[in-house]
Amino acid sequence: NVLTGTKPASWANSPRWRAIDDSTASVNVRARSYLASNCSGCHGERANANNLATQCVWIADYHVMNDSLYDFRHKYSRPFNGLDTLLPQFYPVTDKGNNPLGLNALQVIAELIVPGYPMKSTIVQRQIARDTFPGEFGPNSDQMPPYGTFEANMPAIALLSKWVEAYPANPAPGWDDTVNNVIGIHARANPAGAGLVFKGDRILVLPENTKAGTRVTMSSLDGKNIPLRSLGDNTYAVPASVPRGAYLIRIGDKAFRRLLP
Repeated sequence: NVLTGTKPASWANSPRWRAIDDSTASVNVRARSYLASNCSGCHGERANANNLATQCVWIADYHVMNDSLYDFRHKYSRPFNGLDTLLPQFYPVTDKGNNPLGLNALQVIAELIVPGYPMKSTIVQRQIARDTFPGEFGPNSDQMPPYGTFEANMPAIALLSKWVEAYPANPAPGWDDTVNNVIGIHARANPAGAGLVFKGDRILVLPENTKAGTRVTMSSLDGKNIPLRSLGDNTYAVPASVPRGAYLIRIGDKAFRRLLP
């Protein structure tokens, strides 16, 4: 016998992959079906001789339709040139799913799936990329599959983009690590300017040797100016509406990065 096990009461209701244009199936099921049928030969538990499933840290199988087994959020996937330069560079402070504390300058790192951001998700961008020519095999090419296809599948790209946009948001691992993540790195990248600190209730304290009348400005890492109110004695009040995160403090012709806790 080819088939074993218990016969389903109804074949029509048994788990199966759905076509990308099957309007009777959800976007989630159609997207996962597309990945399973097109990607699991290499990126699956069976995989191939190169063990790409381990190399890329994701499994595209969808034989058991259990979404929790195939959570692609913030999974590592070899990035390619230019992807990190695409907007947005930082999560919006209003994106509470990926940025729970509304931090300024919490960087969007390109990964397999960045919930809500298909332009930062390699699972979508590798479908868009087409950089392998007929007759060539590029193991380091950006496109997937890496060979045998030379035109982007636009309906599939549209489906995957819609799927990623609706993917349940979840903070990236280590998002709140203010020592090692991008916010911490920005905050300690320029240790110069001893005495330049934030204290108490959003009070910016300048180094004691700052000369009176020196121009002081504060801006976000994407260039937005933050109004400061002078309290005298080299101290400034930061508006309560300014989100936590890394900022650029300019004192005269010198610039420093500091973390607003």
